[in-house]
Amino acid sequence: MLLYVLKKEEIEYSKELAMAQIQIDKEKGLEQFENYRKKMFPWVDTAKRREKDIHQKVLLDAVKGGPLVIRPMEQPRAKSRLVQRREVSTPPVLNKKRLDTIYSQLGKVVPK
Repeated sequence: MLLYVLKKEEIEYSKELAMAQIQIDKEKGLEQFENYRKKMFPWVDTAKRREKDIHQKVLLDAVKGGPLVIRPMEQPRAKSRLVQRREVSTPPVLNKKRLDTIYSQLGKVVPK
């Protein structure tokens, strides 16, 4: 209980000192207010330090990943369905002369 009372009085003293000092000199008053804040909220500095450590770790992990590479995004080329339908529906036209040329290239595999 004694520790609680002493801590409370220390905090009140720091608050009053900061209020009095700010009336006299702004810079020293801000310094005293910072001391008051540290006594009133001691966990804030620890939380800031932990947050800073986490950010540094994330940045180091990003650096370990190597340089950033920027590549252009490829747009998939879409074929027109009308062109595909036309290609499927119209078979290639072969006349007699063209067929004779193909058969002569095949040789004796296909009888006439």
